[in-house]
Amino acid sequence: SYLRIYTNGTGERKKAIQAIQVNNFETASDDLYSFHRKIARENGIQLSGWSIINKYIRKKEDFTTISDRFTISALLRDCTLILTWDLETYASQMEEFAEVLEQKNKVFMIGMTLYWKDDPKPLKQICLINVETASDPRWVTII
Repeated sequence: SYLRIYTNGTGERKKAIQAIQVNNFETASDDLYSFHRKIARENGIQLSGWSIINKYIRKKEDFTTISDRFTISALLRDCTLILTWDLETYASQMEEFAEVLEQKNKVFMIGMTLYWKDDPKPLKQICLINVETASDPRWVTII
């Protein structure tokens, strides 16, 4: 027959194992030190590398969110409005890189996107162009 002993901490566990060993009782597991290694070995948990926890369920007793506990403005959505633009230019000599500051080079399109910070969906996309082109339904195109 077996006797299973439960303790409330490693200190009490150590005292129980010492008492068992003094009385020469046979034990199934009497690792006196490195209790975490014993648990890891018996439960197949790696002490280095990755371990996977399966079928773990924790009943949640307190359903408050972090924003209920802390009123930190950083937890709120960042309402920064972002406007980005891109200039498309061309040079009269095709082998040159078209610098906007050069008088002979021309800007032929400005693309702008307006969006909230951290939101991948733009609020508005605008294309200002000086040549006739087919419009894109995602963009407001102004010729």
